[in-house]
Amino acid sequence: YDAVFAPAEDGGYVLVGLNEPHPELFENMLWGESSVMTKSRFRAAQANLTVHELQQQWDVDDIAGWKRFLALEAF
Repeated sequence: YDAVFAPAEDGGYVLVGLNEPHPELFENMLWGESSVMTKSRFRAAQANLTVHELQQQWDVDDIAGWKRFLALEAF
């Protein structure tokens, strides 16, 4: 694959891996919006990149996410 994404529950992603730089995937992105992953998928398709998506995960972006992390039994 040219790119690997791990989508986040909130519409962004928790991981991006690329075989080579593709700044067009990220330029003028409205970070923090729920459409980031959707836009990234579209941009990758426009660039004719092969993409693999991992299972959706959650990430820590705010105090609610931090509390969710702290509540994990493994922590």
